[in-house]
Amino acid sequence: MDIAPEFLDARRLALVEQLDTLVAPTKIGINTSTWACLWLSDIGKLQKLVDLAKSAGSEGLNGVVSQLTHPDVTSTIRNWSTTSRPRDEDNSKKRGSDGMASPQPLTQTKIPRLSKAEPDVTTGTGTSSSVSTPPVKQGSESPAKRARSRNARKACLERDQETCVITKAGEPLEVAHIYPYSLGQREADPSQFMFWRTLGWFWTDEKIQAWKSAVLGPQGTETCSNMLCLGSNVHGLWGMARFSLKPIEISEDKKTLKVKFFWLPNFCFSRHVPMTACPKVPQDPRCGPKNTKLWDCDTEKIIESGEEIILRTDDPEVRPLPSVELLEMQWILNRVNAISGAADIPEDELDPDRELLFGKIPEEGLLDEDSSEDELS
Repeated sequence: MDIAPEFLDARRLALVEQLDTLVAPTKIGINTSTWACLWLSDIGKLQKLVDLAKSAGSEGLNGVVSQLTHPDVTSTIRNWSTTSRPRDEDNSKKRGSDGMASPQPLTQTKIPRLSKAEPDVTTGTGTSSSVSTPPVKQGSESPAKRARSRNARKACLERDQETCVITKAGEPLEVAHIYPYSLGQREADPSQFMFWRTLGWFWTDEKIQAWKSAVLGPQGTETCSNMLCLGSNVHGLWGMARFSLKPIEISEDKKTLKVKFFWLPNFCFSRHVPMTACPKVPQDPRCGPKNTKLWDCDTEKIIESGEEIILRTDDPEVRPLPSVELLEMQWILNRVNAISGAADIPEDELDPDRELLFGKIPEEGLLDEDSSEDELS
């Protein structure tokens, strides 16, 4: 099963072990957000971290340590999750229940405050926290929130034939954003700068730019290519990072797009986790956490991990398919969210003045480094 081929990469394991050895003298502990990012990061970025810790002396090592322990990592991963966002009353054709039990968020504790000063991760030089935010002109104000687009929503409903692209059910139905609508409202907000900056610590500039280009245009999040029709329960599970869609192939005429569906594990957030402990992927392909299952209403079969789903459009200009770049972003960040447990930290327990009180990550959330490939399949 190819839910996480990154975990089978011998070079990645070697780099993580090197990094762990290099930062060991500082006696730092990393949380599961940073841990998940390291294991799913671009290999070139991981190599740069190792090189910086090796060759830039104490300043370089301090910069790496600052990145690995930065609170913005958890904040960024949480910002991608949609579990705490209010639903849009106009976003559903009809709300109701199909009888499927949805997973409930785990009870967690607090997140620490950003330190007042930190070394710059690229140079190792000390900078104050105020330098971490983008320059804002005096008197400048954030632009008015971009309204949800009825035209984009209508195009998405027409393209997906008013059915959930996963289950083929016609109701209750919602139009879901791939890149969250709430993030698209923060273009002039420092949190938006920190979101992209933090992703840039773990993924290449080329990849970040491709993601930005797909969603930061004149229409922002309000494009048909940033939307999917999902059943309300499926939308909820997606926002909780209980599954992810892996883009596989788009046709030359841009009329069909193949993706794969994968259930994701549900780890608890932890303040301390061994850097070299490889995450364990779910063993049962038939269901998600808490025995959650989905059915294909056409075939009446259970939807399993690895299931191929074909997305179609009759007009790629007027009703374009979902963006491959944004689906790739979703594929990466939903897995990070699930493995880190960050999606399940309740909003009302985010207290910057209190320390995290998390215990150790459960043993079932780890994979022994000498485990065979069969354990991941």
